[in-house]
Amino acid sequence: SFLALLPSSPAKPLKFVVASGSLPPGLTAPTGLIQNGVLRIQGTPTAAGNFLFTIRATDQSGNFILQSYAIEVVGITTLSLPNFTIGTPYSYQLQVAGGSGNYEYGISSGTLPDGLDLSLSGLISGTPTNLATSQTVAFAVADTACEHLLESQRKPSIAMVTSSTTRNM
Repeated sequence: SFLALLPSSPAKPLKFVVASGSLPPGLTAPTGLIQNGVLRIQGTPTAAGNFLFTIRATDQSGNFILQSYAIEVVGITTLSLPNFTIGTPYSYQLQVAGGSGNYEYGISSGTLPDGLDLSLSGLISGTPTNLATSQTVAFAVADTACEHLLESQRKPSIAMVTSSTTRNM
C-alpha cells in the first residue's frame, strides 16, 4: 500500500481539496477540515501511469495555497505469457507502464521452469527443460530512476502454460 503525509507549516487546521488533476486510482485523500494540517494520501494504486495533481489547502480565514504534486505508479502491464514448449527456445519481454522507463525486474513469488531465466531488463528467455514447480509466477518491477526504489504495487500473477510432444523412436 501507499502512504504520503503532506504536513503544513505551521501546523494548523486546514481544508484540503484536489484542485486540478487526479490522484492515481486506488488512492484517496480525506475531505473536510483536518485539525493537525497533515494531509494523508493513502491506498493501493490500481493503475500504472504518471499522475499530476494540485492540492489546495485553505485555512479557516479563507487564505489558501496551491501546491502541485506528481505520483508515478509503475506497474507490469503484461497479463499473460505466451505458451512454451519443453525443449524449444523461448523469449518474451515483460511490459511496464509508468515511471521513468528505467526499470529492474524480479520474481516476487513462484518460480520459472528450469531452463528459463528473467533478466533485470524483464526478458524471460532460455530453453525450458521441465514444468515450473509452481503454477503461477508473480513479477516485480522497480523504477531505478526514483529517489527511493519502490516495488510495484501491481503484481500480476501469470500462469505459464506448457506443451510437450513425445516421439516414439
